[in-house]
Amino acid sequence: MTAPSALSIALALSALAGQEPPRFSSGVDNVYIDAFVNRKGQPVLGLTAENFDVRDNGVPQDVRLVSLDVVPVEVLLVFDTSSSVAGEALGHLRAAGHAVLDGLRPGERAALVTFNQTVVIRVPPTDDLVRVRRELDRLRAEGYTALYDAAYVGFALPGRGARSMIALFSDGEDTRSWLEATEVHAVAARSDVLLQAVGVHDTMPVVVLGRNQTLRSNPSIQRVPSPRADELRRLAESTGGRFWKAEKTERLKDTFLRILGEMRTRYLLTFQPTGVERAGEHRLEVRLKGAKGQVRSRSRYIVGPSP
Repeated sequence: MTAPSALSIALALSALAGQEPPRFSSGVDNVYIDAFVNRKGQPVLGLTAENFDVRDNGVPQDVRLVSLDVVPVEVLLVFDTSSSVAGEALGHLRAAGHAVLDGLRPGERAALVTFNQTVVIRVPPTDDLVRVRRELDRLRAEGYTALYDAAYVGFALPGRGARSMIALFSDGEDTRSWLEATEVHAVAARSDVLLQAVGVHDTMPVVVLGRNQTLRSNPSIQRVPSPRADELRRLAESTGGRFWKAEKTERLKDTFLRILGEMRTRYLLTFQPTGVERAGEHRLEVRLKGAKGQVRSRSRYIVGPSP
């Protein structure tokens, strides 16, 4: 734990003071599941409620489909502005953010959170997209990377009944977070926000020492699996999202537009839990009936005890 990072997340979360804390939208009545169905990478459209078999802790549930026409999208842009993004990459990231805002429909909302060693809520969720654009254009890149702290703040931002999605970009390992990955997983399970994580690399460079185990003995650079990418992948998949590899920052705009496009083809399922205790951890299973495809959706949710 570092003092700057602890202060960073405390200040960011203080901006949420007086607002309702994050919680899964089960309340007393309904649970909502945002699901993406694809076959060979292409979205499967035209399904009905009868095509979904939903189980809550193994118990079948009576599921309904909610029309997406009446549920606006809310995109929470959570962007890495550490020193590794300085220069051309930051311009590409700004362009990707503007492209997402261009793709939003009237009445839909956006927010902007940035992070280096400090997490800053630059714009809380709003339909004033001009304000979000203005802050995007002011971004500067410097410092270290408090990735887990930023993801936590994204999940903690309160929505207003919309289909909320975090579009998170980071190209570096976590070097300054106060929180651990397990704490971010916990807040994600208590939130109904979908996480889509984007990175340029899913590997990281390491120095391999030479025969004499010294830097002077012909060291080489090799790329190994990135702990940051693996953790982001697990976290995103637990919410029904995934890790998107952009390959190059020049492709960030296309990647973010694909993410928004996928959001338009997802299914919003809802059910009133029956045959299960309300409070506690719930394991979710969503399968298809009478249709072919793969379902990507939230794997669990947690409901706290009644007040």
